[in-house]
Amino acid sequence: MRAKELTGAPLIVHVHATEFDRSGSNGGNPLVHEIEYQGLMMADRIIAVSQLTKDIIVDRYNIPADKVEVVHNAVELSDFNDGYAYDCRTYSYLEALREEGYTIVATVTRLTVQKGLTHFIRAAARASEKYHRFAFLIAGDGDQRDELVSLAADLGIADKLFFTGFVRGKQWRDTYSVADIFVMSSVSEPFGIAALEAAHHENALVITKQSGVGEVLQSILRYDFWDVDRLADQMIGIATSPALASSLKHDVKDECSRLSWHDVASRCLRIYQIAKARMLS
Repeated sequence: MRAKELTGAPLIVHVHATEFDRSGSNGGNPLVHEIEYQGLMMADRIIAVSQLTKDIIVDRYNIPADKVEVVHNAVELSDFNDGYAYDCRTYSYLEALREEGYTIVATVTRLTVQKGLTHFIRAAARASEKYHRFAFLIAGDGDQRDELVSLAADLGIADKLFFTGFVRGKQWRDTYSVADIFVMSSVSEPFGIAALEAAHHENALVITKQSGVGEVLQSILRYDFWDVDRLADQMIGIATSPALASSLKHDVKDECSRLSWHDVASRCLRIYQIAKARMLS
């Protein structure tokens, strides 16, 4: 904002998350809300990472809708062509369960209230009551970890839930490779690139309706973040129907392959050029 004042250059604000998303509610830090509001008000153009994010900007911050462009994220498949080979020893116990007919349900995320993981674990317990051949893998770390471990124990599924802690590199890729189903349980997810990464690794996707990545994918199952019964039924449906699982995995990977950061960059560049032209006119 200060740079705009000093130079007169157009200010373009990219919004990949708001305080409403991070707090998982209508609350959050009032100071952060004020900073976001001032930046959005002073912006010449705003680029939102999803329609979901644009709606928050317009509805919560009272920004004119015609000031906001939606440019979705993507994934570059060439980034995965680095000689990586899945190492089944990373999750050897889960591989053994797969050989016995278990379905591996995974999520790769931060363990925070925004990610809706308490609902995910409750859904895991509901699903396990009806179909016992499930194992659940939660990769990541965060301030909710101890709470989630305790919740799993209280619900009687501590033996079915596996916490990896923070993962990166090969172990991060192996998390997707061992999974059959990827769940994005977020209360509010501006986009969710992890879902695209999971799609590339041939996971069936189950994503909340409050996640922006659902705007660019069709071959997925969706639910409201609080609807643990629906999530449980969707996981069971995939686990017990090989045809459904195969269709979801194949089709969503195909959809993911059509997305490119090059196209995203081109759209952003056009927005920059228009903003510059307006400044000079």
